[in-house]
Amino acid sequence: VLGLEDRPFMDPSVNAHKKEHPKTTTKEKEALATLMPQDMWLYEYGRRLFEARWNAYKTGQNKLEQMPDRPPIPEIACTSTRFTLTCKSGSFQGMWFWKQ
Repeated sequence: VLGLEDRPFMDPSVNAHKKEHPKTTTKEKEALATLMPQDMWLYEYGRRLFEARWNAYKTGQNKLEQMPDRPPIPEIACTSTRFTLTCKSGSFQGMWFWKQ
């Protein structure tokens, strides 16, 4: 398979779907919601762009005549990089660093 001599094997103990996971509290859900505005904005713009391109394809156009309108820019309380999370307000207010 795929030019490999041995078939890859995954340990059967890796069954995340069978493990018990703690229930998420309302406070935790609210905290995580503060991290989503940018994700939701990007999803909505991606959806609009896909629909515009799909409609252009269905009508035989080679390219979009006009780009779709961007959704309103949300207020983003948190920004992150690969190693930091900085929030102006909310449950994650402050700066968090990932220590290697």
